[in-house]
Amino acid sequence: VLRMDHHCPYIFNCVGFNNHKHFLLLVLYSSLTCVTALVTSAPELIYCSAAVLHADHDGAKRLQTSEIIGFLIFGLLALFLTFLVTPMVPAHLMLAARNQTSIEGNYTNMPNPFDRGSCAANIAEVFGSYGPDWFIPMRPTRPLGDGVSFVRNDESDTSLLAQGDAGLSEDLEAIWRQRYHVRLPGAAAQQEYGGPLDLLTQLWRRPGSPRGSPSNHHGLNCVSVSPRS
Repeated sequence: VLRMDHHCPYIFNCVGFNNHKHFLLLVLYSSLTCVTALVTSAPELIYCSAAVLHADHDGAKRLQTSEIIGFLIFGLLALFLTFLVTPMVPAHLMLAARNQTSIEGNYTNMPNPFDRGSCAANIAEVFGSYGPDWFIPMRPTRPLGDGVSFVRNDESDTSLLAQGDAGLSEDLEAIWRQRYHVRLPGAAAQQEYGGPLDLLTQLWRRPGSPRGSPSNHHGLNCVSVSPRS
């Protein structure tokens, strides 16, 4: 999962690079909807509650039993979802404002290397460049990352995604290999051997050796994984 944030049991899916924005908007809009529903329907909920508690209340005579039960079920569900979703809003918005995932928020032994310096810039790493699509549950129209390489606070923003499609994948791969020290296939065989261990490795890979014969040799490309993926 690219830029893994957490596994959410409510949506039965992992939250990461491709759906982090959708998750934040879902939590925010759900919380606002529940709070608005409770506030606007509070007088009716009180009226129906009084009708249930007091059988001789005027509401018990004016309203049908099915209407009272249905409205009270709505109030209980809205109240339950409010207490369930509302605490998640500040927690996840604070993480997004620091450009941190839920996993990275547990590490306190080092400063956040992905902090962009301001809340707006950090949130833009999730929502993309500021625009009307910030408030729509859709993929960012102008994303600032690719889910593999992330600009650190000690690096300059290269804005590769604004350069167009020509040569974009090659540039991103070059930056990824340089940052995480991933060598090109075949580069290990071309390196210079200067130490005792390197000499033994060279002898082990010589033609005719069990590891050096073409029939038994299988190249292994070691891939470094981003701490955010």
